Amino acid sequence: MSDSRQETSADRSLEKRIEELQKRASKDELSGLLNRSTAEQYITARLDELTMMTNDLSNFLSSTMIGILFVDSNLNIRKFTEYVGREFQLMDHDIGRGIQIFAHSFPDEEIEKDCHTVLKDLTTIDREVTATNGRPYTLRIAPYRTTENNIRGLVITIIDSLGVDRETDGKG
Repeated sequence: MSDSRQETSADRSLEKRIEELQKRASKDELSGLLNRSTAEQYITARLDELTMMTNDLSNFLSSTMIGILFVDSNLNIRKFTEYVGREFQLMDHDIGRGIQIFAHSFPDEEIEKDCHTVLKDLTTIDREVTATNGRPYTLRIAPYRTTENNIRGLVITIIDSLGVDRETDGKG
């Protein structure tokens, strides 16, 4: 009988131990689920914030009437505004392609050469240019700098000089 009592006592001890482990596992699981839920809420909030910032930036860029072209260090198109798309005859499917293969409205300009110069010297080129239709623009080619000050390509901007003159004339 003492063997039977020992077995029963061992069984009870084992059962208690199993119950404790199950409670601890449930608490750990619950804690893990709460942590995951909190992380998911944080990620969702950050994603919503980034989406709003992207929408704000897209609306700003499309309303400025400034052509902006982002290219990587190999002069492959990363992103562009509709306004610059017209001057470089770009379409959405051109993202990823090199700017070297595109015609643009500035035949007297060596934009590719200027891009290489800016990448080499890390100095901005800023000058007046004239499109084939005779319209004057300000062309600016600047290094694309990350917040860590790494160069990740170029930002090419084209500003309609007549539009700027009209705004200035209207204020004076």
